[in-house]
Amino acid sequence: MQAGDPQAAQTVQAIAAQTGALIVQCLRACRPDVIVVGGGAAEELEKWLMPEIQRQLSEAAEQQPGASPRLLVSALGKDSGLIGAALWAAQRVAGA
Repeated sequence: MQAGDPQAAQTVQAIAAQTGALIVQCLRACRPDVIVVGGGAAEELEKWLMPEIQRQLSEAAEQQPGASPRLLVSALGKDSGLIGAALWAAQRVAGA
């Protein structure tokens, strides 16, 4: 992307559009206050992914009054999935 590869830019744009569409579907089903995007791809591609995802969320919010969650990138970065899985496992073992 940084080198100006048009095919890479097209691929990242397609990923952003698909991710945005998925998040909009989750928004319609769950109405969260905050959406956190995590993982290595989100961290590495934040400046290319997030604007398209935010655009789709803004369009969805216009169609659904009261549905405008904050969009954040996880502070845990590429380890967010691993940390989440470890916490979930610890809760299951503890019987929570």
